[in-house]
Amino acid sequence: MSLLFTFVVFALAGETYKWRDDKGVLHFTDNIYNVPAKYRSQAEEKTYGDVQRYGGSDEVNSLPSTTVKEKRPGKKQKEIRVSYIAHEGSASRIIIPVRFNGSVTANMLLDTGAPGMVISPALADRIGLFDSDDGKLIHQAGGIGGRVPAILTIVDKVSVNGATTKFMPTTITQISGAYEGLVGMDFMANYDLRVDSLNRTIVFTELPPSAGRPAGRSEHWWRSKYRTFAGLKNAWENYYKRLDNISPGTTTLERIKKIALRQAKESEKLYKRLERYATQNAVPRRWRQ
Repeated sequence: MSLLFTFVVFALAGETYKWRDDKGVLHFTDNIYNVPAKYRSQAEEKTYGDVQRYGGSDEVNSLPSTTVKEKRPGKKQKEIRVSYIAHEGSASRIIIPVRFNGSVTANMLLDTGAPGMVISPALADRIGLFDSDDGKLIHQAGGIGGRVPAILTIVDKVSVNGATTKFMPTTITQISGAYEGLVGMDFMANYDLRVDSLNRTIVFTELPPSAGRPAGRSEHWWRSKYRTFAGLKNAWENYYKRLDNISPGTTTLERIKKIALRQAKESEKLYKRLERYATQNAVPRRWRQ
């Protein structure tokens, strides 16, 4: 199996921008256009090519309890408050209850430094992801200890006490700690986030609907996901074609051909799911490249 892993690396690629306002309050977003114009020159960008770590983010716990983003006048934005567990043993981490597909709830680590969602195999099994035929692609994920085997799939619906995101690309891999996965910036794309550390509460403020953000996702998000999913689909299809042109040989070669064909089919399923979701939400064709 290690031979196959050399041909594909799924990057939960994304940029996270952070800046401080005039009151010294620290903010996070995955879209530079969410940063107020006067702060854009100082916004610091971090790029994450993979799941960076499974041990959580210390930085998010340093957010002051007065973190409030300026709201647009004229319309009250919906706020959703969620109590969190502030510690995992001696570690200071933010752990929140997350509900998957409206049926399974699990404790998850909130990590603003991670672009995507990661869950454990046990949680994936409880959600029923292994029983579905909606696309599960074997790949590798990066962590502190190096690259580890993982599975790429999509969770239909993820909710935190009413804050909801649909169509969540998710990596399944081993997780260690008092939680069953991590929630990254993908989930928070349609919300402003603040942490009330005094009351141990997370506050999600829903961003107003925008024609420039189909399904609450930015142009960058859509283009990034299309590059990833189309890249995986094309890579596995081309790899299988090359193998299929080789005359029948050893048992090992034939086994690799079967695995490559299965990977090509799974990557096609994921790409088609993305295309259906984009069509349902009227995503411009030029973004689907």
